[in-house]
Amino acid sequence: MISSSFTVLLMTFGKSMFDTRLKPFYLRHFRKNDQDVDGEWAALYDLDTGDQAVDKMILRQSGHIIEGTCEYTLTHNVTKMRETRQFTLKGELKNDYLVLYYTNKSRASKGLGTMTLQIVDDGKELKGYGVFYDTVLNKLDPQDYEYKRVPKA
Repeated sequence: MISSSFTVLLMTFGKSMFDTRLKPFYLRHFRKNDQDVDGEWAALYDLDTGDQAVDKMILRQSGHIIEGTCEYTLTHNVTKMRETRQFTLKGELKNDYLVLYYTNKSRASKGLGTMTLQIVDDGKELKGYGVFYDTVLNKLDPQDYEYKRVPKA
């Protein structure tokens, strides 16, 4: 009885170590089929209303699985007031294409969308297209995306 409990405990611990340590290490260092998108990305948008938006993503890559965060800051032209929204990102990287799904970090707020980005300029830019839910107008809006990699300090 004690040996079977110990075996189950050892197997559970072993699987946990494999999933959290060994597998990500292997995927990052030995599987070279995918591009590297790990790090910080930023985009600046001048909107039709005269407002300006800054979109910053921090991506963490484990093989072809991508997770991260996004901070979208809108600065109003007239009032100079700033609105910031934070999103959680999840996605996949296949060859030169990154597919991301994002949701608002705040459960009290709506906000979600998807984007498909192509890695261009030797991995320095992500360009693509997406659709997001506009919470003010209560509709889906298409959007062109163009992120640039932020150099590491």
